Amino acid sequence: RSVFLQGEAYFNVRHNPSRAFYVLADGVKTSVLGTEFTVRTRDQSTSVALIKGSVLVTGLGKSELLHPKQKISLDYKTAQVELKIFDPQLELFWKDQQLVFDNQTLDSIVKILESKFNKSIQVMDPTLRKVPITGTFKGKGITTILLAISKAADFSFRINDQSHIILYRSNYSDELTLKK
Repeated sequence: RSVFLQGEAYFNVRHNPSRAFYVLADGVKTSVLGTEFTVRTRDQSTSVALIKGSVLVTGLGKSELLHPKQKISLDYKTAQVELKIFDPQLELFWKDQQLVFDNQTLDSIVKILESKFNKSIQVMDPTLRKVPITGTFKGKGITTILLAISKAADFSFRINDQSHIILYRSNYSDELTLKK
């Protein structure tokens, strides 16, 4: 059983020793050993992220047995291979359209939102960075998420253009008006 992939896909495969399962993507071979994982190819780069189980990834002359929450990226332009730990929720955001924050600081949430929505977010009040946030957002856009978080954490935000957002406490609003 083999799949040839271009783009991005999520797999949940039951182990069957008599029928091996392989994903082939841009010269990277992923041997499935009963697992849940993603494979993404883009611009001569392939990444495999393991959610559960195990997979053997082979490419660029190297083989790596992945464990849960490990992600390997193989860049054919630079011939670099990088192995790192990842957050499965963020890896699967494209599939589930769900973000779950469990007592995470606003600072870490800002980084996630910047990455997932391709926005630049500036936090004007440094005390906001440490504010803990808990919530689940399914299928929501960045404006809806920020509205909910801003109500809970008592701050405001302004979208200056399509790619830049400013978070501030009410005492910063006069300063923002002057700088406009």
